[in-house]
Amino acid sequence: MTKINATTKGGSSGSTTTTGQVTMDFGATEDFNTTVTITTALVTSASIIRVSPTAIATADHDPDDYAAEGITAYATNIVNGVSFDIMGSAPNSTWGKYLVNWAF
Repeated sequence: MTKINATTKGGSSGSTTTTGQVTMDFGATEDFNTTVTITTALVTSASIIRVSPTAIATADHDPDDYAAEGITAYATNIVNGVSFDIMGSAPNSTWGKYLVNWAF
């Protein structure tokens, strides 16, 4: 299940920053890639989305597993005013769930 907690707060320049955390699930068997769709009307094609794995323990993995498995993530497939995807990669292959933070 995907958990999304998005909040919007004012930035120092009067702009807003939208942040959230999502669970990337690589499944029950070894895999190299996964995708999670984030639905938010606040995203635009001009959004610069920052994504970073958290290294926070989950039921499946300890913080060290993020580095050992080479977990990376990035944003792609922005649909203006609708959603964007977070693509997760594990070049050493992995299984289970990892937490990822995102902001724009």
